[in-house]
Amino acid sequence: MKNLIEVEKISKSYRMGERGFRSLRDSFHYWWVETLKKSASLDSKALHHFWALKDVSFNLRAGEAVGILGQNGAGKSTLLRILASLTDPTEGQAVIRGRIASLLEVGSGFHPDLTGRENIYLNGAFLGMNKREVAEQFDAIVQFSENEAFIDTPVKHYSKGMYTRLAFSVAAHLNADILLLDEVLEMGDLIFQKKAIQKMIERKKEGKAILFVSHDCERVRSLCERALCLKEGKLVFDGSMNEGMSHYLNNVTHSTRT
Repeated sequence: MKNLIEVEKISKSYRMGERGFRSLRDSFHYWWVETLKKSASLDSKALHHFWALKDVSFNLRAGEAVGILGQNGAGKSTLLRILASLTDPTEGQAVIRGRIASLLEVGSGFHPDLTGRENIYLNGAFLGMNKREVAEQFDAIVQFSENEAFIDTPVKHYSKGMYTRLAFSVAAHLNADILLLDEVLEMGDLIFQKKAIQKMIERKKEGKAILFVSHDCERVRSLCERALCLKEGKLVFDGSMNEGMSHYLNNVTHSTRT
């Protein structure tokens, strides 16, 4: 199987007070620092670099599902945001071969004032699909999401569960080669979570590549055969899922990041 993702020594540094950010989180950091500076609460000499990721390298092959394990603040979400082109790495590079569908937070990629139907087509356009290609999958997307009665309702009126079901269904059915999933399934009910895992297993068998972040180790084990463990922004393990879970539980969880 060919590599769909090749990550080479990626590092991500946040410099407090630096301009030119691409993500909302980065922009908030800038606003926070500028506010403190204006109130004379923070000396400019106190500004520093925070390394969310440092020298992370790995490959992801077609047909492979990889679970990313680590405590909060380990760099899991930052890594997925870089791969989804939502923010740029400070150092290193990621070579992507194929279309990426990302589900990194509830409602990501949705326009709140558009209906569920309109957002399905919008997401398809983001992936480079035309209306005919999206229409071929439309009924399956809606049925899987269990949102048939609300598909022509603006998504700003959806509950978090409805958001999650539709967003996952779009990502899982549209013509993407790589799926990036970050803990969002934990907001759905148990029945939908099981259905979502089964759908990802099917996509994996079709040759799709999956990167899956979840704090539910059993759910990760049910889908993934390989684990990446992050600790304080560094990749500390890359190997089988069973060994990765043992490493995570015995080593990574024994430290607290400041």
